Amino acid sequence: MSATGSPRRLVSRERVVGRERDGFTLLELLVVLALIALIITALPVALRQVMPRQQLRVAEADVATQLREMQGRAARTGRTQEFREESAAELPGSIKLELLAAGEATLQVSAIEFHPDGSTSGGRVVLSAGERRRELQVSALTGRIRAVSR
Repeated sequence: MSATGSPRRLVSRERVVGRERDGFTLLELLVVLALIALIITALPVALRQVMPRQQLRVAEADVATQLREMQGRAARTGRTQEFREESAAELPGSIKLELLAAGEATLQVSAIEFHPDGSTSGGRVVLSAGERRRELQVSALTGRIRAVSR
């Protein structure tokens, strides 16, 4: 009770200070819009770095598939099959393909041969895009095709 004798009404502090918030302030909306604009601006730069690497991996998988198909075709038909640079699947313009002799030599070869008995002439297929490189090695003895990171 108050000094005058009438009951005192308690008023919540929130109501006295201000009303309840039902939305966002203009400043909050501007900050969110600025963050969205920043992300949209940075996205193309990030994609430019990721795309060549991904294209190189896809090209490596495509060439490995072609090599395995030729190996299978040699065994099925009983005839030697040759993989040449020209026989490679369509590669994106920035990716270069090079056939090298087996081992550490940088001697170029004209083809990798797959024989009906499963053996091969052996060699390496090097795919490159700028500074990035991926390599497939073909074992002369076993015909095994494997990706090697360098």
